[in-house]
Amino acid sequence: MEKYRNADELNYFGSDLNKFANEHCSKQMTVNNIDFLSYKASKGIVRLIESKHTNENMRPSQRKILEIFASLFKKSGRSPEELHYECYVVRGDYPYITSEVEDLINNKTFMVDQENLIKFLNFEEYAIIPKY
Repeated sequence: MEKYRNADELNYFGSDLNKFANEHCSKQMTVNNIDFLSYKASKGIVRLIESKHTNENMRPSQRKILEIFASLFKKSGRSPEELHYECYVVRGDYPYITSEVEDLINNKTFMVDQENLIKFLNFEEYAIIPKY
């Protein structure tokens, strides 16, 4: 089994399956590695998050597929017995003292400090800092 040649390659592909698809499958499709998918059963929330470093660019194809998910999630609506879906891009750098959170469903971007990012990721109440 061929291993990653270096850390950059591992970071680029994210998984062995993504690397395999890149090497052997059609280039006329988008394959993305989602960074963070969480589910909070007690709140009925499914949350999809793509993480980027502060100055890291997002490939247009990656942005497009996230927007497709956001559109589907927005159309799903919610009744009390249904799940609620959320789709975000989080931009920040470890240890995430401040981070930008982009809500792709509601087309809003806001800033959070480290404490509120933890609350956000834990599905707790959190305070947002408006982004101007």
